[in-house]
Amino acid sequence: MNEGKFSKLQITLTIVAIFLLCLGGSFFIFSNIYKDKIYPGVTINGLDLSHKTLAEAEVVINKQLNSANKNGLKFNYQNKEISLEVKSDPTLDPQTQIVFLNPKLSLHAAFAVGHDGSWLEKQKDRLFSLFSKTKVDFAYNINENEIRRILTENYQDLEIPAQDATLKSTGNLESPLTIKTESLGKIIDQDKAISDLKKEIATLDFSTITLKTKTAYPQFYQKDLTGLLDKAQRIISFSPLTFSYQEKKWPVAQTELADWLGVQKKDNIIDLTLNDTNIKKFINTIAAEVDKEPLIPKLQIDGSRISSFQVGQSGWKLNPDKIITTINEEWFSQGKTEITLITEEIKSTDDENIKNMGLTEIIGTGQSNFKGSPKNRRHNIKTGANAINGLLIKPGAEFSLVKALGKVDASTGYLPELVIKQNKTIPEFGGGLCQVATTLFRTALQSGLPITARQNHSYRVVYYEPAGTDAAVYDPWPDMRFINDTANYVLIQTRINGDDIYFDFWGTKDNRAVEISKPTVYNIVKPGETKIVETLDLPVGQKKCTESSHNGADAYFDYKVTYQKTDGTSEIKENRFKSHYVPWQAVCLIGVEKLSNPDESKSTGETTNETSPITEQNKKTDNPSINNKTSSSASENVNTNNLTTNELITPSLEIPTTTPAN
Repeated sequence: MNEGKFSKLQITLTIVAIFLLCLGGSFFIFSNIYKDKIYPGVTINGLDLSHKTLAEAEVVINKQLNSANKNGLKFNYQNKEISLEVKSDPTLDPQTQIVFLNPKLSLHAAFAVGHDGSWLEKQKDRLFSLFSKTKVDFAYNINENEIRRILTENYQDLEIPAQDATLKSTGNLESPLTIKTESLGKIIDQDKAISDLKKEIATLDFSTITLKTKTAYPQFYQKDLTGLLDKAQRIISFSPLTFSYQEKKWPVAQTELADWLGVQKKDNIIDLTLNDTNIKKFINTIAAEVDKEPLIPKLQIDGSRISSFQVGQSGWKLNPDKIITTINEEWFSQGKTEITLITEEIKSTDDENIKNMGLTEIIGTGQSNFKGSPKNRRHNIKTGANAINGLLIKPGAEFSLVKALGKVDASTGYLPELVIKQNKTIPEFGGGLCQVATTLFRTALQSGLPITARQNHSYRVVYYEPAGTDAAVYDPWPDMRFINDTANYVLIQTRINGDDIYFDFWGTKDNRAVEISKPTVYNIVKPGETKIVETLDLPVGQKKCTESSHNGADAYFDYKVTYQKTDGTSEIKENRFKSHYVPWQAVCLIGVEKLSNPDESKSTGETTNETSPITEQNKKTDNPSINNKTSSSASENVNTNNLTTNELITPSLEIPTTTPAN
C-alpha cells in the first residue's frame, strides 16, 4: 500500500517536473525569440508594434508622424489656418519647444515591456502579452502657454472681446459723464483647442483642428457703475488740470479728464481708478516738447589718430509712471489742479581718456555698392554715412542705427525722392539710408560682433545683392543694432569711393575668428504683370517706370564666431540669418488727359502705402518697401531691446528739439 502511494507520488512529481521544465523551456524559447523584438500585444496609442525590432518599429511610428513633422499641427478658424512647428530631435530640450514629439522614448517604453524589471515582472509581462494588449502612451511635451499666446496673436482680430461697462465723456459740461453699456463677446476656446491637440497626439491622428468659440463675459456691468457716477463727476469737476514744465503749460479740460477715469475691483469692491492707458497717451503727445536727448561726446580721427572730442551733456525724458502716481495722489485723491511734470535724467557718456581706449587697428570692414543710384539717393547715402562717422561705442554697449541717425528731413541735410501717391508723383525724404544700414550690418558681421536687430527688405534690390545680406532702417522700426562685446571701444569710420561705400570699425582685435557662409537663395517666385498708374503729371502717352520687377525668394547665410580664451579653450557662437523676399511687380506711370477713375485712390486706397515699395512709412528708408511686421524667419535675428542713451558718441553738436527715434 505504501509502495503504491509512493509510486503515484513519484509519477505526480515527475509530471509536474516535466510540466515545469516544458513551461520554463517555453518561456526560454519565447524570451529568446523576442530578445531583440517587441513582445506581442504591445501598442503605442493603438499602433500595434508586435514582433518588431526597434528599428522596424521606428519606421512604422515615423511614418505615422511624417505628416506632423512635415506640416506641423494645424488649427483653423473662419478659413484662417495656422500651423505649430513640431520637433522630435532627441538632442533638443523638450521644455524649450512648442510641440515636442518623442518617438524614441515611446519606442523604448514599448520595448521595455517584458525586457525590463525584475524576473517576476518580466515573466508576468510576457505571459500577459500572449492574452491581452499592453498599451504604451506616446511621449510628448507641449508648451501650453506659448500655444495660447500663438492662438491669441493669430486669431484676436477674429474674436469679439467682451466690453466692460465704462464711464464715457458726453462732451457736455453740465452732465459730462455717462455710462456706456457692457456687451458680451465671442472668443476662441483655448482650453478646448489644447484638449483637442492632446487628443490628436494621443491617437497619432493628425488632422486640422477646427477651433471652437465661447462666450466672453464682461467684468463690469452698467449696474456696477451707476453708484459711481456722482463720485466720478465730482473728481473731474476739478478742472482744468494743468501740467507744467519749466515755462510750458498744458491744460486738460473736463471733457478730456472724463476719459482718464477707469473702474477696478479690489477685495470684491468696485471703485474708481485712473485709466493709465489714456493718461500715457496724453503724456506721449507732450513728450516731444519736453524730452531732450543727451549731448554725447564725439570723437574725431585723422587717419588713425584722434584729433578732438566734445564733452557730453545729460538729457532728460518724462517719467510716465511717476507722473501717474502724482496725478493719483494730487488730483484724483486731493483735487489739486496744477501738477509739475516729472522727468528722469539721461546721463551722457563719461569723459574718459580717449587716447587709451584701444583704437589701434581695424577689426572689420563692410562694403556695398550703389551703382545706378540717382543724384538725390547718392546725396542721402553720403549724408547718412556722415551722420554715424566718428561714433564711439563703449564696451558692452548696444548700437542703434535709428538712434544714431536721429531726425531725417531737410533740416538735417536730406533730399527728397519721387514717389507715387494718389496718382501723382511727389517728393518724399529718405531714399538711401538702407545702403547705410546694409553696410553697417556687413561691417558688424566682419568684426565678429553679435547682431541684436536686423530686418531684411520685403523684396530684393540690386543695391543690396547678394540676397540675404541686406538690412533695412526706419524710425522707429526696423532698426540695425549690434553689441560691442569686445574689451575696448569701437569707432565707426565711413568712406565712399566711387560707387562703393565702406565702413571701418576701429578697435583692438581679440583673436576671435569669424566665418560667414555664402548666401543660399531658394524658392524663387516670379513677379506679377506690370502695374500701370494713370497720372496728369506726364505728357499724354508718355510712360515712366518708377519701379522695376523683382523675383521673390528666400535666402539664408550662417554666421559663426569662435572666441579664443586665455586658458586655451574656445567658445563658439553660431547664428543663421534668414530673409524672405516677396515678388514685386513693375510700376509705371502713364500720362493721360483725364483720369479714367478720378476717385480711384479714395475707393481703392491707392496710395504709396499699397501700390508702391516707395511708401509713406518708408520715408526714412530706401525705395524698397520695408516689411515692418517681421516674418517668423526674420524674427530669429531680431532683438528689440532699447538702446540706453549713454552708450555712443554722436557726430552732431546740435541736439534736436524733438525726441529722436527710439
